[in-house]
Amino acid sequence: MVGNKESIDSSKVHNVAEMLADRFLKENSLTNTFCGAGLELIVQKQGIHLMYKSIEDQAFYGMSATGKGNRFIGINTFHNKRTITFSIACGLWYFYSKTELSDDLNYSKIENEQAADHFATALLLPEDRVETIYLHNKKDGWGELDILFLIADLSYCPYQAVYHRFVELELSVREIETHLKDPDLRTDKVLAENALENKFIHLRSLYGRPSKSPLDYPEKMNGFPGLMHIMKKLTKE
Repeated sequence: MVGNKESIDSSKVHNVAEMLADRFLKENSLTNTFCGAGLELIVQKQGIHLMYKSIEDQAFYGMSATGKGNRFIGINTFHNKRTITFSIACGLWYFYSKTELSDDLNYSKIENEQAADHFATALLLPEDRVETIYLHNKKDGWGELDILFLIADLSYCPYQAVYHRFVELELSVREIETHLKDPDLRTDKVLAENALENKFIHLRSLYGRPSKSPLDYPEKMNGFPGLMHIMKKLTKE
């Protein structure tokens, strides 16, 4: 990670990430929908190869790399589908930002991890869609927790990413925070950074409609769909 003295301030990182996410959605005609469910296909359409490997390490989510003219995003499928989707969106940042940042911004000065998180959030949870769905369902009498579960399922996003987006957009989370204070919520001995997500999974088992989602469970798959394409390309060369 780049040192703080050389880094662009946090607000500028946030604005740049939001801007590029919005541009990517417009370029790919995705402005009227959540893109999480189709993100893997969308990324492969950009010529980026996805590699899937289950590694029993909660702290490892994935990586981005280049080699022999190819771009790769490696994904740890030990995590659930929500985390995988968010990780792919983070990986996309590293490639898209290198070609799309304006001349007055120095790519090397941006705190990449922070920027990638902002980009992934803005890409998967566009401000206008989140606000519209939240306010519409709030008006219809839905609870904040139900709205959070709904948006998380539509976007394929981690629950905690949706929660933080609510806070960022100044949407009420009072009811959610009351639930989160329940001392009996499980964290199941996970990393501290995953404890909040685990609390939401437990809350869903108690109050969700439905109470379970297939997006909450690891796929633990291994594969490299683009390998044959690369082999053919190298053979021609």
